[in-house]
Amino acid sequence: MKRHNPKITILGAGVVAVLALIALFSLPAASRAEFSVNATLSSTTFSVDDGAQLSITVNGTRSADLEIPETDTSSFEIIQRGRSSQINMINGNFSSAITFTCIVRGYKSGKYTIPPITIKSDGTSRTTEAIPFEITDSGQMGQSGSGTAVLPSPSASGASAGGDAAFLRLNIDKTSSYVGEIIPVEVKAYFKKGLRASLNSAPTLVGDGLVMPQLNEKPVQTEEIFGNSRYSVLTWQTDISNIKEGKYTVHLELDATLLIPERRMSTSIFGQSPFDDDFFDNVFGGYKEKPIKPVSEEMTFTILPLPDENRPAGFTGAIGNFNLQVAATPIQAETGEPLTLTMTVSGTGNFDRVEAPAFPESDQWKTYTPAATFTKGTGGDHTGNKVFEQAIVAKSGSVSEIPALAFSYFDPQKGKYITRESSPIPVSITAKTSVPVPTPAPPVRGNEAAPAATVAPKQQPESTSAPIGGLAPLRLESGNTTSAITPLYTRPPFLAVMAICVLALLMLTVLKIYRLREDAHPEDRRRRQLGKALQDSYQSMDQALAQENSSVFLAVCRTAIQQHLGAIWHCQASAITSADLTARLSSSNRLVEIFTIAEKAAYSGALLDRETMQDYARAVKKELEELV
Repeated sequence: MKRHNPKITILGAGVVAVLALIALFSLPAASRAEFSVNATLSSTTFSVDDGAQLSITVNGTRSADLEIPETDTSSFEIIQRGRSSQINMINGNFSSAITFTCIVRGYKSGKYTIPPITIKSDGTSRTTEAIPFEITDSGQMGQSGSGTAVLPSPSASGASAGGDAAFLRLNIDKTSSYVGEIIPVEVKAYFKKGLRASLNSAPTLVGDGLVMPQLNEKPVQTEEIFGNSRYSVLTWQTDISNIKEGKYTVHLELDATLLIPERRMSTSIFGQSPFDDDFFDNVFGGYKEKPIKPVSEEMTFTILPLPDENRPAGFTGAIGNFNLQVAATPIQAETGEPLTLTMTVSGTGNFDRVEAPAFPESDQWKTYTPAATFTKGTGGDHTGNKVFEQAIVAKSGSVSEIPALAFSYFDPQKGKYITRESSPIPVSITAKTSVPVPTPAPPVRGNEAAPAATVAPKQQPESTSAPIGGLAPLRLESGNTTSAITPLYTRPPFLAVMAICVLALLMLTVLKIYRLREDAHPEDRRRRQLGKALQDSYQSMDQALAQENSSVFLAVCRTAIQQHLGAIWHCQASAITSADLTARLSSSNRLVEIFTIAEKAAYSGALLDRETMQDYARAVKKELEELV
């Protein structure tokens, strides 16, 4: 057998090592030479519900910096997710490449362009080429011959073309009306189905000449298909009032916040990761808040003045369609006794301008100011009936009827003034009988007996008398009396309320002292919070262990380690990697081993048996509790 000389073997290994070192040290020089950049988009057409992956590859350098250009974030956004490096040696030739991974997320349909992106390396910069792409509506992706999914936008007008994530609509029957007229309207807010949104305010009317009341009622929630897209719709029924004549342009707007899910995209070189499933997006993904201000199409209204021709003298500004009913109680009374006149105006219109019909001036009647009550109908504030109650007093027994009353309003449909008149109401008024005055006895002489004076028969006093001079009627009987006055502070209900207040004050004092102690010892509070978070993580691990789902188990272990080490190290939990654990923990700590396996499983997957998962669970619990 031929033996090798050990000196020659050692010498050959040394030569190889020297050559390798020379090649490695020559890479920076190569990186300072020429390098190239290339940008590719995974799909040039995607919907607002999805996104595309932008990959930027830098060849010929080992270090580079990426500068993402500013874009219109209301249309689309470029989010950097990570970077990877690769060094290859083929036939003694070394090459290096850096790949930046970004996500392009669209918010509004349309055609856009990714601007050139600048890459800097060792004082030299390169730019990529601009990449055009198109964002379509949700559910509008179709297949074309080239494999790019494209469908035309739905045919609609303005902001309601179905391409926006949210917009408003104002449904109204007419755009020409009179000053003071109330117009029923329907306000609708459209939000694309599948998006999560919260309203920061109710829709408001922006513009001059018209006023819309604040929308306080809860809207009706429905779903509609508009412009080939499905929307969740909030509907309010309200009305608009015209305040001055002229031609005005108005629109609706509201403040809302969209909750956009942060979708996790795969960057694994081994294909799709088991954690790319939508289930893990919901568990580990978050939401990004995006403030929006949906608006409606602008609408032009023409407001006409009320005509002066044939305007009734009793017109007070009522506009709409009304009816008048008049009744009186009682219809039999004596002079000086009040009668109640009830006038009911019902219909549709601006009831805030409806006033009681004026009672005709007469020397035979005394009138008082009427009181009004409004009852809203089922059609809103502009429908219902307004009831006026007025006290009237007959001064003469010759009165035989209550005169007719008139109510005038303007009908916008007919464009003219209309007067409703009631019929006279017959009444029976009798003169009030007077009480005879006693006749004084004539003077007597000497011992003559004086004749008895004539005394009127005694009458029972009435409980009340008629009002005099607009004052309340006099009461001739005493009201309820009490034998003793008990002070409020000696009554049992008052003492019970005071006791409750004292107990509440004591509880607030104890709570305040507890909070002061908590603020004085923040470390104890942090330790308790961290212990509770540990128990929640253990519960999630036990659930994954019971299901024998190794992928979910490792993901939960990785998240638990990141959260608790982030709290202890005072850093962002999601930024912790296996390199951080290796640098900051001892080599014997099993958290490093388990975290490294979980991190690799996120890209390549892993299958663990039940015994291994139990061992990992015990190790994670032990190590984390010792760190706490």
